[in-house]
Amino acid sequence: MKKSIALKLFIITVGFFIAFISIQLLFQSLFFQNFYIERKTNNLKHNLESFEKSYTRNFGSLNKTLSSIKDFEEENNAKIVILESNGLLSYTTDSEDKLKDSNRINIIKAIVGEWTSNPKAFIDMQIKGETVTYIFNDPYYNVKNIVSIVPVAFNNTPAKVIFAVSSLQPVDEAAAVMKEFYIHIYSCYNCYFSSCFHIFKDDFKTISKT
Repeated sequence: MKKSIALKLFIITVGFFIAFISIQLLFQSLFFQNFYIERKTNNLKHNLESFEKSYTRNFGSLNKTLSSIKDFEEENNAKIVILESNGLLSYTTDSEDKLKDSNRINIIKAIVGEWTSNPKAFIDMQIKGETVTYIFNDPYYNVKNIVSIVPVAFNNTPAKVIFAVSSLQPVDEAAAVMKEFYIHIYSCYNCYFSSCFHIFKDDFKTISKT
């Protein structure tokens, strides 16, 4: 009797873990990546708008501006580029990783080029004064990037345009690793359950008759 109860508890426990991992794997496959991208996109937009206020407030103080840019880039894993209202480059930071920075600069050039090559859209965006945020998929490097752009005005006159670009490559890699991890765990539980079933198959038959 005790053995029968123990086996039933074992079946319930294994079944629970398999169901739990299956739900986790399904959630991760269907929702995690989109949820993470949406969350990161909203955070980048919100933080860039906060940075714009700090930039406007500290305009003229080079040290405070550079400190704000550094903090923003580190906290958001993003690259800041500032253009003049006419599209000319005003500011960009350097990186110690020249190869990585070179790739990112090429991506940013492509992003900025899309706007500066269309002066009407570039000017209209500044006149509206609203933050623009979207996903940019670079065909050459095959990397998705979040792009957030906020115009800066002084005395209601367009003066600067701030670009923030953050790569989504770590998100894709993390999602792929998590999916593979859950698949391995799921497979291990299946193998374990199958082995136990084979060992105790006579007991399982006894349970099924009771």
